[in-house]
Amino acid sequence: MGSGRPRRVPATGRRVIYRTTTGDRRTASLDGLMTMLESQGIAHRYGSGTVVSADTVRGVAAVDLAIRIAATQVAELALGVYRGETLLPQSVTTTWQARIFAGQPNAYQPWSALLEETEAALTGRRNAFWRLDLDVATRRVVGCHFVHQDVMQARWDEQADRPLYRYRKAAGGWTGWGYLQVVHFRVGYADPGCIIAPSPIEEHSDELGGMLSARRHSRNLWERGAPQQIAVTYPKEVDQEKARRTRGRLNQAGVGTGAGAAGQVRFFGAGAQIHTIGLSMRDAQFVEGVSLDVHTAGQIFGVPASLMMAQTGDKVTVPEHEQARWDRYFLGPRRTRIADTLRAHPAWFGPGSRDWPELRAPKIRADVRTEAAAIVSDVQAGILTPDEARALKGYGPHTAIDGSVPQFTPVGGAPNPGTSAPSISSPDAVLAGELDPGALVVPV
Repeated sequence: MGSGRPRRVPATGRRVIYRTTTGDRRTASLDGLMTMLESQGIAHRYGSGTVVSADTVRGVAAVDLAIRIAATQVAELALGVYRGETLLPQSVTTTWQARIFAGQPNAYQPWSALLEETEAALTGRRNAFWRLDLDVATRRVVGCHFVHQDVMQARWDEQADRPLYRYRKAAGGWTGWGYLQVVHFRVGYADPGCIIAPSPIEEHSDELGGMLSARRHSRNLWERGAPQQIAVTYPKEVDQEKARRTRGRLNQAGVGTGAGAAGQVRFFGAGAQIHTIGLSMRDAQFVEGVSLDVHTAGQIFGVPASLMMAQTGDKVTVPEHEQARWDRYFLGPRRTRIADTLRAHPAWFGPGSRDWPELRAPKIRADVRTEAAAIVSDVQAGILTPDEARALKGYGPHTAIDGSVPQFTPVGGAPNPGTSAPSISSPDAVLAGELDPGALVVPV
């Protein structure tokens, strides 16, 4: 908070807010705090007492899983520099950007950790910020750090025609950062034209609030033993003292259901019978509720429900089809958003640069038989050399032929001019007792 003396601002209703000379806000009531958080898009009230914020929503398993899937998938991608706007771009390794991407962004974390934090913020909050360390002499980037959105503010400078950023220091107060020091990743479809994209929590507070209320309701039912309890009815001749002793023995034995079931046995007079009372999980349709949460979280945060282990129908999804759909409609836009933001930033590449960054798409995996056939076809078409195919299978370079030469197979299956395939009986054709796809040139 600021160090200056606070002056009171006229309030409406129960909202009481104080402003200090540094512009920080203080609140004197819970309503004022919630109003302030709602105005900043940090938290929203739903129903009776349910607060929808980044912290409470993150506690929902489906939401956490959706963010984790997106973040870890982006973290596995390799960030590189390429040159040439053609179908055959050249990989660049000698520029200062390429050297940073080949190393690590700062002294304490690898690129995978920074990319994971960035995508987690983009999926969960639709905004992510990097602070850049610039060389004083060359103005080149020498390091970058992830910055939490809650300590950042942004506004548009109309005179300079560019955004301005402020950072809230841990010791209090704010410090300004130039546009060269900040890389702001944002999702554009939520609210086009705004500097800070609205978070999914702000746009979907009703759906997320329903998920939080359902989770809290089911937890209360479980902790109180309400889903199913034991009721013991005594006959009329059993006096109160005997009933009390029996009740103690039943509670000590843990009779009942649910967490903390001790003390949850209900006793009534007249009629020596034992009953179960309350709602069952089946009656409450607990499984359907969980599945609905998964589908809702997937729709809000852009992750297919099938990847979140939800039942999407009786038909089993083919793995390679699932991966192709994920890369085309979900991972692809995420890759493009990060790479294009870095390309447009003047401290990284900027307009007119002949080099550009890219997060390479992952290879779509298939079953073992299909992958083996695809490798053989790639070798025959000259896409892969035999040594490259052997490396994919975990083998070393070929010893019988020059495995670095592409093995084009002409139409009709004729051998390559000037090359001869080793005999199957040759010891060099069999490595460790297994014939691999790169050992022979197989006619089609």
